[in-house]
Amino acid sequence: MPPLSRPPLLPPFSPSIKTSQSTVRKGLRGQNQPISPNLRLGSQSNGEFVQVPLKAENALQSVQQALQDVVETHGSTHPKCTALYNKLGNAYFREGNLAQAKECYQNAVSCDPCRGTASAYLNLGTIYWRMAEADRAMPMLKQALDCHEADLQAEGIQSLQNSSFAASVYYQMGLCHALQRDFDNASSFLKKSLAIYQRLNASVEEGKMLSAMGKVMTMKGDKQRAVAYHELSYRILASNQALTPVYLSNLAKAYEAVGETSKALAMYKEMLTIIQERDTTTRAATEQKVKQLMDEAEKLHNSGTSALSTPAVF
Repeated sequence: MPPLSRPPLLPPFSPSIKTSQSTVRKGLRGQNQPISPNLRLGSQSNGEFVQVPLKAENALQSVQQALQDVVETHGSTHPKCTALYNKLGNAYFREGNLAQAKECYQNAVSCDPCRGTASAYLNLGTIYWRMAEADRAMPMLKQALDCHEADLQAEGIQSLQNSSFAASVYYQMGLCHALQRDFDNASSFLKKSLAIYQRLNASVEEGKMLSAMGKVMTMKGDKQRAVAYHELSYRILASNQALTPVYLSNLAKAYEAVGETSKALAMYKEMLTIIQERDTTTRAATEQKVKQLMDEAEKLHNSGTSALSTPAVF
């Protein structure tokens, strides 16, 4: 699978994310959102939302056949095709075929200008910002939010306050603004996403939003606030063994940026104790980083300079 392009510092996001909490609209929980967040260290993932399904090739063929059957019966723009185009786009996305994925999502939204197409618009937005085309992503994300709100209102739900789908859209809007170096709006949308996850008691997503806000502060150059957000994120996620190494690393890097070498060293040491043995590449890289920090701290100590006040540069 070819690597996907990603904006610097910001976490990747896969199409049609559903969180561990149920979305308000039942229809968004099934066919339109087949990918679940699976935070872990490993190959394609750096600890964010990535899931690689088993027997992906068979899954792709299955969706293609189902879509063909519907097209032959009802035509290529029938509303019944919407979810299948979206699923097929997700399958191509997992393979790293962004061009085919984008075409499928475009076909999905052509079936109906709004009804039931919120996920496809969200996925189009994902494709564009992963290609560093934030100016093209934002209209898609806004349309995703409008369609989702219309879907909810059709079911008698008037508010987005408890919608994890809306939280996903706000999150990506925040990333787009960050790519455009509009950090105030980036923070505003990330805070909207955070507020929803807090209302849903979705602690994992809450921790991830705080980490994203820390990364935005790093891009902005506000290193102290970056540390504060990463500390909050780590406190929330510390009990999750699958996530802890990633967010320890984020916190360690934030400490390094403000010259807190000894605190960064403590974070890397803690990482060594919890990284699974099978993550040999990650463990080796972490051990190398700890040794670099140790050498730097020793040099600073021998020179009579405080390791807490001098940034470590690597």
